Amino acid sequence: MFAYVVLICITVCSHLIFKYRARSSNGRINHYSYTEDSVALRNERIEAKTITVFFVIYILLLGLRDSSVGIDTNSYLNYFSRLQFQDWKGVFDTTADEFGFAILTKFIGSIAKSPQFYLMVLVVVSVGRLA
Repeated sequence: MFAYVVLICITVCSHLIFKYRARSSNGRINHYSYTEDSVALRNERIEAKTITVFFVIYILLLGLRDSSVGIDTNSYLNYFSRLQFQDWKGVFDTTADEFGFAILTKFIGSIAKSPQFYLMVLVVVSVGRLA
């Protein structure tokens, strides 16, 4: 829980840093043109940077977690270990598990044998689509 509180604090701080770094000492935004469009564009860039920082930290936090964190992480890692030593024909013949997830897990296992890499790819696939 502490890590998530730190994540929220880092996100808020990064937003403030990006936002106030764009201002000069007199409080105006450093633009040659002070039109509303340029300020809106600058705000969009600040928001994009904040969201990017948030998702990178969030992906690292979830992807580098230990197998003891969460109630289902260990079952994902056991599933990964089981499919890693199964041939592709066995993966295609499986009907008990989700077919697409079994193919994804086997594909990740054929690229790298590391369970941490497996978790990282799953996090990028699941969280990265939100970004």
